[in-house]
Amino acid sequence: IVYTVDWEGKPVVRERVRWPIVEAMGTAYALYTVTGDRQYETWYQTWWDYCIKYLMDYENGSWWQELDADN
Repeated sequence: IVYTVDWEGKPVVRERVRWPIVEAMGTAYALYTVTGDRQYETWYQTWWDYCIKYLMDYENGSWWQELDADN
């Protein structure tokens, strides 16, 4: 998830920070809970899989706050 784009929709900031994906996960979970629409559950799971693969710092028991454009 890129949180800063130019007028053409191209990323201005290529780094990926933790908070947008976590916000998206929370929103997807809430939408699934309220609507029962499975697409939101799928999005939640997709973003969770990304988090456990790239954002979790297992060595220090925390999250990586920011990743470069290549994760």
